[in-house]
This record gives sequence, C-alpha cells and structure tokens, in this order.
Amino acid sequence: MSISLFPRLLTAGVLLAAYCACAEEGKSVNDDVPVAPISAVSYRSTTNAFRLANELFEVVVLPETGRIVSMGFVGQDSILNVNDYHLDRLDQKPENDDWINFGGDWLWPVAQSRWTSFQDEDWPPSKLLDGRPWNGRAWRNGSGGSCCMLSQEYGEPLNAKVTRQICLDAGKPVVTIRQRIERTADSDIPLTLWNISQLGKAHRIIIATREDSTFPNGYNVMKGEIIDAKAVTECRGAIVYKTISGEYKLGSDAEAGWIAAQRGSLLVIERAVAPHGGDTFPDGGCTVEMYSNRGLGYSEIETLSEEKALKKGESIENTLTISFHRIDAGLSDCELAEEVQGLLAR
Repeated sequence: MSISLFPRLLTAGVLLAAYCACAEEGKSVNDDVPVAPISAVSYRSTTNAFRLANELFEVVVLPETGRIVSMGFVGQDSILNVNDYHLDRLDQKPENDDWINFGGDWLWPVAQSRWTSFQDEDWPPSKLLDGRPWNGRAWRNGSGGSCCMLSQEYGEPLNAKVTRQICLDAGKPVVTIRQRIERTADSDIPLTLWNISQLGKAHRIIIATREDSTFPNGYNVMKGEIIDAKAVTECRGAIVYKTISGEYKLGSDAEAGWIAAQRGSLLVIERAVAPHGGDTFPDGGCTVEMYSNRGLGYSEIETLSEEKALKKGESIENTLTISFHRIDAGLSDCELAEEVQGLLAR
C-alpha cells in the first residue's frame, strides 16, 4: 500500500479536545506548544487515526491498536509490515484472549522472559499486554512538526502507565518517539521499554556490537540453532544479517543501542537513548534485538531500555529516533555497516 494514497483517509470533522500543554522533563518546549490540533481521520475500519505529514514523509498512528501502522516517503510504500485483513475488521476482534498480529510499530512494557510470571506461556501475549485500545491525541507543535501522544494503563499485576509521544520532524524523514513507563502501584514484575518495528521484506539487518561483548562473536542467538555462515557477516562494530532463509532472533549488548534495516535503496536506522543510561537490560543484557521470519515475509528491529522492578511513582524513559535514508543498494555488507555508522556519527 502506498501511504500517499488515502482514498479512505477522510477528515473526521471533529477536532480534538484541548490537551495539557505542560512541558515534560527532557522535552523541547516547542515540541509541547500546540499551534493547532490535528483532527482524527478515517483509516481502514476506524475513524480515530492520526496522520502526521510533511512534504517528504507520512506517518499514520492508530490508537485502536496502539501502533504506528504506516511510515514512508510520500508516494512510496510504507516500510512497515501490517495485516490489512485484521485492520479492516477491528470491530470484529475476538472476545477471547487470542492475540492478533497487526504488525506496525509498537511497545510492550515487559520482556518476554518475564511473561510467565503473569500468564501461562511466554507466547503469545495476553490481552493484558496487547489488544486493548490506547488513548490518543495529536497536534502541530511550535517547531513546525506534528505529534501524536499515545497512552495506556496496565492493571494488576503490572500496575504501570506507558506514554509514547510520536513526532514527525518538519521537512525531514525523521520520527522521534519519547517513551515513558511509570509504576502506578506496587508490583514485583520488572518493566522495560521494548519497542518493536515490524518491517516488510527487509533485505539486510545491521546490528551494533561491542568489542567486550559477553556474547560469542558479539551477538546472542536467541532463536535458531545454527546461523548459516552466508547469513551473518561480522564487521567492525556491527554484524549484518541477510534475511535469506529460516527464522532467527538475535540480540546484542552494544552500548550504542542502534539497529538498522535495508530494503533496496531505503535504509531505516533506529537508536534509543536514555537520559540516565542503565545497568541491567533484558535477555542477558540486550539493548537491541532482531527477529526475522523468511516464511512470513517480515523482520522486526527492536530496542530495549534498562529493565527495573520499579517502585510506585518511579519511571523509565528513553527517546527513540527513527531516521530514513537513501543509499546504494549494491553496498557490500561491511560497506553498509560503515554507511550506517557514518550516518549516526553525522
């Protein structure tokens, strides 16, 4: 689907209610000053989507699913993989606990290794974690960009509130997501900001590594027993995974906290930065992870914050920057890794 084509994306005609313009810690004041509210629009089967756009780029946020469902250059396909069948049937969601893989970009507040502390299995996620609508509002800010705030409250036993402020820069293909999770009542379950971007038909995934990694070769094989030597190339400060076959999940404990994916001449880079860093990360210390399933035709690039058993009133915050770039699709694996590192340095 080309996200520049919105035959079903119609102005809803109902302006959003005024929202709190108080600046939050760590935010630019201009990012919080409302120049004008952004009205909800129709998208697929819902009338409560928000379209953030500039002359180069478009983003669609769907609070009904708690997801970004489209990100891409004007006139071109979205990089995100989404399930249109389920998006067209949001009013027919099953009443049982069956999880629906909508795709897109979203956040889970607990690492998968902790799920069995509040549900029977570690897969799929229960409706406590996913499947409920989020609250959403949107506005144009004082910097000329456009923003959408998503919020969700998780009851017992997680007792947490998550907010994601998604902003598209003015005139740039750059999306900034300020994320926060706060403990609302006592709980022993550790929390983390686990962001997942599900991408359609990515050719290569580039993952930051560190020289003194605790993992063999700088990365942790979390799913898939043997990595084909043709699938992984080790480069300076990174590995490059080619999505040529199989189902694999890899993780890295790189302090840089970045991960990227290439599809043809399009490169997307995600980097998460926390104001106070962190000492303990999920899955043995992973700051970034990837999942790729050749059979299903999609890959996921993931960032993780520190993991903490927060006390009531305590919180974790980070800022995720997602940038889009044009590159030479014919770069070798290590040339591609070097290109990503150069773009991050600039």
